[in-house]
Amino acid sequence: GAWAASRGTVDADRIDLFQADEPIVLADRLVNEHLDGSNTLDVVIETGEQEGIFEPSVLSRIEELQAFAATLPHVGGSTSIVDYLKQMNRVLEGGAAEAYRLPQTREAAAQYMLLYTFSGDPEDFSEQVDYDYRSANVRLRLKDGGYLEIRAVIDALTPRLSERFPPGDSVSAVI
Repeated sequence: GAWAASRGTVDADRIDLFQADEPIVLADRLVNEHLDGSNTLDVVIETGEQEGIFEPSVLSRIEELQAFAATLPHVGGSTSIVDYLKQMNRVLEGGAAEAYRLPQTREAAAQYMLLYTFSGDPEDFSEQVDYDYRSANVRLRLKDGGYLEIRAVIDALTPRLSERFPPGDSVSAVI
C-alpha cells in the first residue's frame, strides 16, 4: 500500500467538480481555447514608495516579467499597469505601432495616469495598482486550473522573481 501511495499524484481543478455538460464547464473550455485562460495567478510588485511604480526601472522589470511569463506553458497572457501605460503612450504619440512602449520618465508615467483620471474612472485601475501607486499587480491568465500546472508556473517564476527582485532590493515581488 505504501508503494502504491508513493506513486499517486494529487491534483485538482475546481472545474472538475461540475458535470462535463454543464454551462460553466463548456464556457471554461471555450475561454481556455479561444482566449487567454479562465484561471488567474497574481504577482504583486511592491515598491514601498509613493508613486514608486512609475519608476522606469520598475516598469521595465514588470514588462520583462510579463514577457518571461508568456513563454511558460499554461500561461495564456497577462495584464498589468505596463500594458495601459504603453497604450496611453501610443495614443498620445499619434497611434503608430512603434510608439507602443513605456514612457521614458517617471513624470511622464505619472502624468499619463493623471490625464486618464480626468477623462475616465480612476477605479479602472484598482486591480492593477493601489491608490498611492506603491504596488502593482501582474495578473497572469492560465489555461489550466490544475494544481500541478499552477505549481509548474510558480516554480518557473520563483527563481526569475528572485533574480529580478532580489531580497534586500527596494522593490519586491510576491506570488
